[in-house]
Amino acid sequence: MSPNEALIFLFSIEKAHGASQFALKEEFLTASEIARLRKISDDGRRREFLASRYACKVILERFTGMKKSKIDLEEVVRRRQELVSKVDGRPLYASLAHHDHLIAFALTPIGPVGVDLEQKDRDVKVLKDNSVEERRNFFRTWTEREAKLKAGPSRAKFPYEFVQFHEKKFNSILCLVILSESPVQREEISVSLHEE
Repeated sequence: MSPNEALIFLFSIEKAHGASQFALKEEFLTASEIARLRKISDDGRRREFLASRYACKVILERFTGMKKSKIDLEEVVRRRQELVSKVDGRPLYASLAHHDHLIAFALTPIGPVGVDLEQKDRDVKVLKDNSVEERRNFFRTWTEREAKLKAGPSRAKFPYEFVQFHEKKFNSILCLVILSESPVQREEISVSLHEE
């Protein structure tokens, strides 16, 4: 991964879950992830939690060299713990989103990152006419707001913002937000979307 690159991995939970029955065993989870899993009573949500964590840890293991069982996604994603690239020692930033059957995972060395996604064909009761365009605008605004929250309050060190939308796969809207230290760095960002 180059210094100005951001990777987005987008895949369905069914594919992530089907990739390995290992994902149903809790042995790749850390203690804090097991504690969170135990609070989830719905079987579908439990499978979503396990499949998304497993898929993201496979990706992180490849880029950091850390074992899946040592990567705590609660720390990495929620508390913005810095990871370190096994290739060149640069910090890596990560963000995770899942909605219904979709998982989006973003990874970059640039700066704090946030990703969010929503199905764009859902009805939204608060909209006036619920047209395709009105829903599209609503979900673009919603995903951008959520992705900015996930990128975090690091505005002092990373004052520049890069925002990009993707609306291709799975009839969804995905928003990526990356905070950067300089406007030049922001302009040179290369994003690649990996659809699994």
